[in-house]
Formats: sequence, structure tokens, C-alpha cells
Amino acid sequence: MGRSVGVLLWADGLQCRFPLNQLSGTSYFSVRIALTGRSGALDGLLLSNGSQFYQTDYTKPLLFLNESALPAKAADLNLSGNRWGMMNETGPYPGQPWLWLYTFWYQVPVAPFNGPNADVAVAVMMLLLTAIFVFVPYIPGLNRVPELIGIHRVIWRQHYRQVRATLTKATLSSKTD
Repeated sequence: MGRSVGVLLWADGLQCRFPLNQLSGTSYFSVRIALTGRSGALDGLLLSNGSQFYQTDYTKPLLFLNESALPAKAADLNLSGNRWGMMNETGPYPGQPWLWLYTFWYQVPVAPFNGPNADVAVAVMMLLLTAIFVFVPYIPGLNRVPELIGIHRVIWRQHYRQVRATLTKATLSSKTD
């Protein structure tokens, strides 16, 4: 005869024991959900509704994990929100370095950036800054600033030295001929 007690083993060493011959509806359901969750298919099952192929409504998975599972997992991944910025790194993946400009505007203590419409204010500010950045070469006067401050000479100084040396060698060789 087979085993009379089933055991679910978790990665952190936690064990869940259950009697195989006395599984009621709730315990059977709990065991099946735990096994489905371990396989990674639970999120897909909660997202699928049959009518749409691509799913963007995450209400069911979030409601399923709303008690302590989601906050505990977020705390394990340093995503609990107690640090500055929108998001912290999750393991070896890069976190917020590219988000610094967005998160900067949330820290500005002015009404539109910390009010109920802060996301809209940040989005508008980022669109404005992007438009300025894109159109700098076409704004009269502003497109001449690098030439006026001579930054191109600093950037291209090695090139200018090589050209000058080549021209000097060519001039000296033509004079000796």
C-alpha cells in the first residue's frame, strides 16, 4: 500500500504535511494550488480568462497575494519602497540608474510634483525636456553655444594635433624636394 502522508517541500526548508487518504475539498485545493504555484503556472492561470490572448489586468493575481505573500516577497527583493527612488535592484538585474531623471521630479517639493496628479506632471516635464533635447540643434542661438564655449576644441584636440602634424610633415617634405 502507498504512503498515507504527503509532504510538500519548499526551497527554504519549510514542510507541509497532509494526509493523503483524508483530503477534503479545501485541503485538496490548497495542495493543488501549492503544486501549481511551485511549477510557475499559477500566475498564468489567474491571468487567463479565455476571451483575450494578451492579458494586462493583474487584479486577480494581486488579490490572490494581497495578505502577506506579496509584501513579504517585495521585502525580500528590496522592493518595499522604503528607499529613495521608484524601484530597487532585484538580484543581479540593473535597477533604477536609468530612472534617475524620472524619480528626481517626484522629490521636488512643489505642488504638481507631489500632489494627486504627480504622475501626469512628471510625464509632462519629461516630454518637455525630451522635446528640448531633440530640438536643441534647431533652436537659434542655443545651437551655437558649443561653438562659443569651444567645447569642440577640447573634444577634438587629439584629431587636430594629428592633422597639424600631418600637414607639417607634408609641408616639410615638399620644401626638401
